[in-house]
Amino acid sequence: GPAERCVFFSPSKPGLTFSGGSLQARGRFQPFNDQPVLLELLDASGKVLDSRPLSFSGTEMQIFATNLSYNIQEPTAALLVLRQADGRIPGPFYLFSRELTLLP
Repeated sequence: GPAERCVFFSPSKPGLTFSGGSLQARGRFQPFNDQPVLLELLDASGKVLDSRPLSFSGTEMQIFATNLSYNIQEPTAALLVLRQADGRIPGPFYLFSRELTLLP
C-alpha cells in the first residue's frame, strides 16, 4: 500500500531466478533517518554474497538502483535484503527482503 517504505521494482516479485553472476536491484525507499542503508544479497544460511551501501538524502521517498554480483557453484536460494540501522537501538531497524533463486 501507500505506507510501504520499500518497494522493489527489480526483482519485481518473489521467486524470480537470476543467472550470470549479477543482478540489478531497483526500487524506491523512504528512509527513517540519516543512518546508513545497506542492500545485501544473502544465501539461505545468511552468508553475504554481496552488499552495496545506498545513499539517500533526507527522509523522502527516493529511487535506488545498483548491481549486485555473486559467485556460486550451484543453484542457490537467496534473499535480497534492504536494511537501515537506528542510532538509538542496536541491530537493524528496518528490514525488507525478497526471495529469489540464483543460478551459476
